[in-house]
Amino acid sequence: MSVERSPEALQVQVLIPALNEALALPRVLQGLQAQGLARILVVDNGSTDGTAAAARAGGAQVVIEPRRGYGQACWAGLQSLAGQTPEARAPWVLFVDADAGDDLIALPCFLAAAAQGADLVLGNRLARPASRASLAPLQRWGSRLATRLIRWGWRHRYQDLGPMRLVRRDLLERLAMRDRGFGWTVEMQIRAIEEGATIVEIDVDHRPRREGRSKIAGTVRGTVLAGMGILSTVARLWWQRRGRVAGALHAAGRRRAAKAWMAAAGVVTLAACASVWMSNSSAPRTLAEMTQRVRAEFPQVQQMSTAALAAWLADSARSPPQLLDVREAEEYAVSHLPGAVHVAPGADIGEVLDRIDLSRPVVLYCSVGWRSSLMAARLQGAGIEDVHNLEGSIFAWAGESRPLVAGGRPAVQVHPYDEDFGRLLEERLRAR
Repeated sequence: MSVERSPEALQVQVLIPALNEALALPRVLQGLQAQGLARILVVDNGSTDGTAAAARAGGAQVVIEPRRGYGQACWAGLQSLAGQTPEARAPWVLFVDADAGDDLIALPCFLAAAAQGADLVLGNRLARPASRASLAPLQRWGSRLATRLIRWGWRHRYQDLGPMRLVRRDLLERLAMRDRGFGWTVEMQIRAIEEGATIVEIDVDHRPRREGRSKIAGTVRGTVLAGMGILSTVARLWWQRRGRVAGALHAAGRRRAAKAWMAAAGVVTLAACASVWMSNSSAPRTLAEMTQRVRAEFPQVQQMSTAALAAWLADSARSPPQLLDVREAEEYAVSHLPGAVHVAPGADIGEVLDRIDLSRPVVLYCSVGWRSSLMAARLQGAGIEDVHNLEGSIFAWAGESRPLVAGGRPAVQVHPYDEDFGRLLEERLRAR
């Protein structure tokens, strides 16, 4: 089936840096092509899982860049496009991550902003509660830190450092990007300010990673490397802006710049490690504490108690609700509520809507209520109103000795999700 392409879409070159994203990349390519975007370049940054083959199979052009680095991959992609003829040269470049995290449904808004005069259009993942909650605490913290530093140093208020961005190609050339690592995104945003670009941020939905493994979020090493890259780039550009770092400074100036760089890197390293420690040490100690956090993070989602759901299921005079189990397949296989339908936490909302009866109320659950509340918020965003999250979810349900099944037979134990959250379950209920 052919896809109708808007005039704006025909003028966009897509560039996707990718490292070991063979599982997620096909969904990204399909989403872009469904929006009419056909000029797609994937830069394989040294993958070992067949990412390049997946890209070619999905209809994308592929460039291999074995030198690791997010900025290095982006730069290599741009360099491969430098020799294009004027007829083949697209005036816009769209950067998209290969992990399928950003919902591409917002792309028409990007194209509209570009058509109305924007030079740089950025996706803001922090505007919507459900999207914000899908990011790891360290991702939210890092983005807020960087945007605050930009506000202090350049008097421009960014909301996020989101990877999805549409940039005018002539502006991109003027930016003269130098960073080849994690500082690529922040350098682009700072240099755009310095070039006097018209900048627009568009709210985008962000989804939890469904396949593969994050290269940054949740690991001390990844956080430290990303933090050092971002903050050292901010420091370098700040010094340049004030004329304290230029091509050839006297020795004292070079030493001063080096000390500033080292100080900035040290600060972010300590801050990143402290953030990891705080996120781990602040893990909830009781299920009651966890449910309070869920309520605070998702105030728009209706919460239903286990007692209320049990009474509803036992009432033959009422039509039963539709139960959705928002956990991974291996968790669902250990045990689930009778009659519950499995839905992966990162599933496309369209897939979910296709699988449920929209005429019936929906009750979702996961381990403790976080992932299911996130899915409930996404369903609400799609126009489904009669949606509830099971408070305390399957951990609370099992703790009250309510019925569970596995393979059509009664079950008692529950998948603990991980070691930390497993502590919220009674030991007798934790599956080994």
